[in-house]
Amino acid sequence: MNTRRDKRQRDASREIEITYEGLARVDGSARFSYGDMTSLASVSGPMEVRLAAEQASQATFEVFVRPISNVPATESKAFSSAIRAALLPSLILNRHPRTLIQLVVQALSFTRTQWKDVLIASMINAGSLALLNAGSIPMRGVICAVAVGRLPGAGLVIDPSEEECAYMDAGGSFAFIFAEEVGGSAENVWTSWRSKSGGFTEKDVFEARELARVAAQNVYNAIKTSVSWMGSAEPFELTSTAIRAHGEKTGGEDEDKMEIWCAHVFPMTSPPELSLVFLDVVEEFNVTVLMDNLAFSGIESLESSDSLPCQFIRFGFATPGHHPRITIMGSRRDKSEAAQYR
Repeated sequence: MNTRRDKRQRDASREIEITYEGLARVDGSARFSYGDMTSLASVSGPMEVRLAAEQASQATFEVFVRPISNVPATESKAFSSAIRAALLPSLILNRHPRTLIQLVVQALSFTRTQWKDVLIASMINAGSLALLNAGSIPMRGVICAVAVGRLPGAGLVIDPSEEECAYMDAGGSFAFIFAEEVGGSAENVWTSWRSKSGGFTEKDVFEARELARVAAQNVYNAIKTSVSWMGSAEPFELTSTAIRAHGEKTGGEDEDKMEIWCAHVFPMTSPPELSLVFLDVVEEFNVTVLMDNLAFSGIESLESSDSLPCQFIRFGFATPGHHPRITIMGSRRDKSEAAQYR
């Protein structure tokens, strides 16, 4: 019988959303959401470490949590400690001794309840995604976290909403490491399970853990799917701004527009290749390609289609076996009302 207010089954989470942000000046970034509970994470490193924090045998792993408002305080430090403890079992830090790996997590949702477990779970998952997006830190597996709550009369539920948290008498987050190549089931590496009354049995923890394990598998499946299109040759996110090149639009004439755009792509072919298709005929086209933060002249051809009113430009990179993140910045001028990309 379903007794949850939002009509979800007890083992169902809210909609999972994953976005790879492509933030500047970091090695990897990602956003993870359970419904409206959203967190953003970025990873930098391995990089130079402060002398006081340097470790001779492994890299230093630091986690900083930024609240949605105000400055980081005691709660943020507690979140940082929890996220670090959950993610640490997945990292192979001895490959980069005397360096620093820094994870910064930003809360993008505000919660008024004392149960912060859903927010912590989304932060852990965002951190895992940012580490995967960076690709610069060796990992044993992927950490996936899920929040579990216990409601009087309804029992254990996955991903409790803020309304449900007001009635919970026990709850916590569970983090599991998934590593398919190693074999075996997902291993529980961290939990924050606790009871409002101060006491719980081993059976309570076991039941909550097994329910969380199934839900964490769904998170892992979503992450695997997201990674497959993170590495596609299509731009993951395209930001464009249209600016007026000439004066006001005159009667009966199309406005002449200059479009400035930037795209981050992750080509996985060997050698990497990228095509941008413009569905409108381009009068003027300029492009700059940045590969591994260095300007690179890799334009192979600018061709027109005989069958369709479009032009496309193809980039070829003679770098077999290397799959860089490529940033493409350019501008174009045409007579169209809007630019379209494929």
